[in-house]
Amino acid sequence: VSVRIDVDDVNDNAPQFQQSVYDFWVAENSPIGTVVGTLIAHDADSGPNAHIDFKIFGGVDAKLFEIEADENQNGVVRLK
Repeated sequence: VSVRIDVDDVNDNAPQFQQSVYDFWVAENSPIGTVVGTLIAHDADSGPNAHIDFKIFGGVDAKLFEIEADENQNGVVRLK
């Protein structure tokens, strides 16, 4: 008898950022779309559980910024 066992990854690891704190500076006259900074995170899970999504939550100025994901590197985004 042949038995096949598939083991799936459990989403049990939280993403870890490359830095514990990110400080970005924006010049007052920066044009719209200027990259303010880059954030890098890694998730030790595998497969779909390793995918990281970034979102901006709240804050008075949140609507002034956007996140652009690096399509070639999971966990790398630019803040504009």
